[in-house]
Amino acid sequence: MAFPSNPSGHLLAPLAGLVLAAAAFAQDRSTAEVALAAMSTQRKAMVADNMRLTPSEEKEFWPIYNQYLRDHERLSNRLRDIVERLAREFDTLDDETASEILESYHEFRKDRLELRWKTAKKLAKKIGAKRSGRFYQIENKIDMLTDVDLARGIPLVE
Repeated sequence: MAFPSNPSGHLLAPLAGLVLAAAAFAQDRSTAEVALAAMSTQRKAMVADNMRLTPSEEKEFWPIYNQYLRDHERLSNRLRDIVERLAREFDTLDDETASEILESYHEFRKDRLELRWKTAKKLAKKIGAKRSGRFYQIENKIDMLTDVDLARGIPLVE
């Protein structure tokens, strides 16, 4: 399940973005939770396919990555909550609420970037900087594709 040359053929982003946005705007939390669990499984498979680890690297990589994935899932839950709040408040959004949502989203983005960086530093010590950089690139691509699709599913604030 390597990255396709054409990002629109990517499987994870449409699932993440559209289901999160649609579920939030439809007030269906269980659909979003199922989508997040499926995303996690797909994400791990994509990372496994694209990391190209040796058996000795795998022993070092997977415990660190599994912790990263658990932390990333918590962040994804925060994002879901932010999108759900925007959906609930969308038609009556005032400046104060918009400011709070924007602040929450900014903090989410900052925390996600910090998590990726912290994990890359840990991996560099265990499997080297090149492999760590590869992890960073893969995760960055997955997040960017997911973000683009999520943005497509959320209308602009009026």
